[in-house]
Amino acid sequence: MPVTSFGVIEDTADINKSIAETFAFVADFANIQDWDPGVKSSKRSESTQGPLGVGTSFDLVTVFKGNESKMTYTITEYNPPHLVVLEGNSDTVHALDTIRFTAPDATHTHIEYKADLTLKGLRRPFIALISSALDELGKNAMNGLMRRLNKGLPKL
Repeated sequence: MPVTSFGVIEDTADINKSIAETFAFVADFANIQDWDPGVKSSKRSESTQGPLGVGTSFDLVTVFKGNESKMTYTITEYNPPHLVVLEGNSDTVHALDTIRFTAPDATHTHIEYKADLTLKGLRRPFIALISSALDELGKNAMNGLMRRLNKGLPKL
C-alpha cells in the first residue's frame, strides 16, 4: 500500500471471491494474522462475543521493525458487504482502517483499503521519518491479503 500522505496508506486489491465471502473474512479482524505479516496474533476480544458488528473488538499483537506491540481494534462502522471501519489503539499508535468492497460481478471483489496512522504523544511529528517503512508494511499486508483470499477461504 503506498503512503499517500504522512501516516496514510492506501491500496486496492482484486479478489477472485464473491463480495459476501470476501467481506466476511476481511471484516473479522481475528483473521488478520492469516494475511498481514505485520500481525503476529489476532483474536476477538473476550468482552465482545456474539455477531460481528459495531462494537466488536479484536486484540492484536503487531510487529513493526522487530518490535512487538499490543493493539486493540474496534469496529466503528459496519455495512455488510460494502464497508467496515475499524479504529485501532496501542500505547504508541492510533489507526483508522477504512475498507470498502465492491463487486464487479458475482465472483469477484474489489477492495479499497485506507489505513490512517497517527503516532501518539511526543512521537507524533516523527511519522514522516517512518513513511518508507509504513509503505513496505502496507504493501506486504495487501500482497498477503491477495495471496490468502485468491488461494481460498476457510469455511466460515
